[in-house]
Amino acid sequence: MVLLDDICALVTNISTLSVTLPASVPLGTKEDKMYRVLNLEEGETPYATFNRRFDLLFKEDKDCRDEAGRLRYLRRGPFGVVKLCAYYLSSVDWTDADLPLELVKLKLNRVNDELVYLISNAGEEDLVVEPQVSKPRFTLKPPKSTPISVSSSERLATLDFEQGAIASLKWLVGPTAVHLD
Repeated sequence: MVLLDDICALVTNISTLSVTLPASVPLGTKEDKMYRVLNLEEGETPYATFNRRFDLLFKEDKDCRDEAGRLRYLRRGPFGVVKLCAYYLSSVDWTDADLPLELVKLKLNRVNDELVYLISNAGEEDLVVEPQVSKPRFTLKPPKSTPISVSSSERLATLDFEQGAIASLKWLVGPTAVHLD
């Protein structure tokens, strides 16, 4: 059984890894597929939105994988993985009872594993710490109790940007809190 703690740990790890992607990963732009897909209209349910966006970017097929087997549409920076993390942290209601956490975990693992691979296989010349996102780490703190049963959610989110990057983030959904350290 997958718990919200598992999902929170993956989202936090993806967020942490996102700021250390090597220069060999292209810098995202507003014209890239990753940015455009993350700005598509919401689906009928939170899972429908998550699943559609995820499958357009990261499904296991020749469209989303390049010749080397890497995720083709993955981009670094504010219009890439940082935007993906902001979506995970501010737009997905992880406490939604209709969210199939087992499937979500499989999909998040795919992104996490790709980031780990890209970072661990980068040469020293590829390693880059971008000044606009040099130290931020997102943390998603799960509710104290598990398993989850939430009947409603209230959202409060504030994102502050400095020089094109997220400078601070505060988000609340019921008992779940997110902070940008």
